[in-house]
Amino acid sequence: MSNQTKITIIGWAGFAIMLVLFLQRCGTGNCPEVKNTSDTISITTYDTIPKNIPVPKPFPVPGATVIVELPAHVDTAAILQKYFNINYYKQVIADTNLRAVICDSVSQNSIINRTFTYQWLKPITSTTIINKPVEVPKKRMALYPGIFAGANTIGNNAGCGVSILLQTKKNTLYDVRYDLIQKRIELGAYFKLKFKK
Repeated sequence: MSNQTKITIIGWAGFAIMLVLFLQRCGTGNCPEVKNTSDTISITTYDTIPKNIPVPKPFPVPGATVIVELPAHVDTAAILQKYFNINYYKQVIADTNLRAVICDSVSQNSIINRTFTYQWLKPITSTTIINKPVEVPKKRMALYPGIFAGANTIGNNAGCGVSILLQTKKNTLYDVRYDLIQKRIELGAYFKLKFKK
């Protein structure tokens, strides 16, 4: 076996090895990697439903009655009418945070019913984090076919041919060249250098 034949066999063997490495990817696709990303959503809501709190009927404080002197002439019927009437009173107490409403029903010189309702006015903000799986494609190998041409200025030996460049997932480059004129196979390897900023 001649040296030229051995070189040819070695070259094609190197080419075959790189081709096998290129085809050994995850399945037939680019083997995506699933990563979780999150979106933060803030929702501002307001209390739109008033809260009604049961309030017991107030009772008179012993010894707190003030005796008032009666006038000389009174309309007894009018007094009795006012005495038995039911009068409704409403009071609203509010600021930027709270609105409260107090309603009283008064009859026969007593509060016969009282309601207390409040509504929270300050906005309520809730934060929700939503996780969403996202497929991130992994780095994949790449194969670049090409051509080349060159000449030796000393010996006037010109050459040209075809080449195949393989880029790995780690950005390492390998190439195989075959010179059609010189009948020569060349192999090469290139590595990425990292420089500090």
